[in-house]
Amino acid sequence: MKKIIHLVSKLYTWFPFTNDQCRQCKELSFLDTWRDEQNGQFQYDRNLFPQKIPNTFSKCPLIYNALGEFYKERSIIEWIILNSTFTSINVTLIDSDNETYTDAHVLGLGAIAYDLYYRFSNDSALDHISITQPHIYSDLKIYVHCPKKHVLYGNFHKVFNSSLWVLFFVTCIISSMVNYIMHKSIRIELPGFREISYNFYFIWSILTSISVPKIPKTTRVRLLFLLLACYALIMSTIFQSFFTSFLTEPVMERGITNIEELIRKNITVLSELETGSVAFLFMYIGGYLTLNYEGIRIQNSNIPIEKFLNIENSAVITTEMDMKLKISNRMRLEKPCYFNVMRSFESGLFIKLLDDYASSDRNINGTLTRDNIGRYQQEEYFVIDLKHLRIVFPVYLFGIAVSIFVFIFEIVSFKIFKYSSV
Repeated sequence: MKKIIHLVSKLYTWFPFTNDQCRQCKELSFLDTWRDEQNGQFQYDRNLFPQKIPNTFSKCPLIYNALGEFYKERSIIEWIILNSTFTSINVTLIDSDNETYTDAHVLGLGAIAYDLYYRFSNDSALDHISITQPHIYSDLKIYVHCPKKHVLYGNFHKVFNSSLWVLFFVTCIISSMVNYIMHKSIRIELPGFREISYNFYFIWSILTSISVPKIPKTTRVRLLFLLLACYALIMSTIFQSFFTSFLTEPVMERGITNIEELIRKNITVLSELETGSVAFLFMYIGGYLTLNYEGIRIQNSNIPIEKFLNIENSAVITTEMDMKLKISNRMRLEKPCYFNVMRSFESGLFIKLLDDYASSDRNINGTLTRDNIGRYQQEEYFVIDLKHLRIVFPVYLFGIAVSIFVFIFEIVSFKIFKYSSV
């Protein structure tokens, strides 16, 4: 009788993790036994894929630091994103200047993001990547804001360009001169038009379909009516556009979507000193772009990154963080981290972050306070709100009231003068 030998394999595991381990694995624990009988089978039929990484950690420390010569200062929105994201999985952020952690860095997540790496910090030997030491990074997309002109003067000038305003004033001057000359020439023909004020009054009456004492029959009088009608049309068009400009949102320029458009725009690219994406583009497209690394220095000034979006003939190269974190297939941290990030953003975290950024009283590098943010916002942006309507509408009603009063007064005074002369 021939003896059959079956292969027996015992499986051990370091997992599952517990939320207080913080990357430190337990001792090897027995999981199951594999018996090579027939097609093979497990002896205890246990779950071979337990939860290897918990959804939350027990305040596990997370080391981050700047890379090389880049500065570590962060803006308000960066701190909010970092703290909100990692607090959701109960991870504590730790700043470290240790040179051994040069590959664990965060470069401008909120303002100009470039990369994101982090590692658990209990073990000092962080010179390799293993299944128990996840190396996580986000998928980042580079884009460029289209430059937006920063107009320092009011909306009144922005209704039309300068040439149309010059034409408008020239029309006013010529109309006044022609009106005066024609008025002197038609005083004899039509005694009712002996005064310039009556000329405007009769023209207004005709335009509003109201009869006048004398019908203008001569060519010069009709030409005067036509000239003043054109003048009134120009005035009404300009002021209607002026009032409408307060109630409509300004039109933004078309954004830059690829490098070719960026080159054709021939603009200066601004970048924070801590940003590596501009250096990447410079190496990629050579000398086609004018790069200005000194354009933005948040760490040495009180100027937020948004101020540079309005500089003429310039652009800010930025990146956005894709919420689908790309993690190695061997890592089991993908599910809890991705779940928490998506849950936060889908529940309106992004709107909350913007609100916190606009209303926060924390400093940017200890110098940019809420008052400074408000001051820069007032200098940079033209905010469209109901205040303009509250100002323009009463002025409009006041103008109508004055016009009606003057019109009635002219009619009454004309009748009184007529009867008194009789």
